[in-house]
Amino acid sequence: MNEAREWEAEPLKIAKSRRALDMPALVVAKLREQRARVNEMRLRSGTTWDERFDCVFPGERGHGKPTHVTTIDHRFKRHLAETDGSGMRVHDLRHGAASLMLKQGLSLREIMEQLGHSQIGITANLYTHVAPEMKQKPARSMDALFGAG
Repeated sequence: MNEAREWEAEPLKIAKSRRALDMPALVVAKLREQRARVNEMRLRSGTTWDERFDCVFPGERGHGKPTHVTTIDHRFKRHLAETDGSGMRVHDLRHGAASLMLKQGLSLREIMEQLGHSQIGITANLYTHVAPEMKQKPARSMDALFGAG
């Protein structure tokens, strides 16, 4: 946002950030529902809708402009307060998703591609966190290999 408090689209950090992603069917369904809501907002707004933006989640004023990041943060914190998830940040959802993908057996390369990281070390060292049961896996695999246990 510039000094005059007008919205401007900023370029992505790296060109590789613009990519196609396969998404779970649940996410696709929810995004389709959201598209229908946005189309209804667009129709109700008439000529006041700002066509410069193609927002998935436009602001609540119904003019097609993006939702401000502080609004998203406040809503997220309010939801966390209602669900006892205090202390979490919106960005922590990416870390959680990475860790869940690792727990499901996805390779670091697959997770890296999904998150759009340029280096696997970022994924491995900053985004994926090993769950306690995953820490037991190496010992169990060696037991299986050598017939112990």
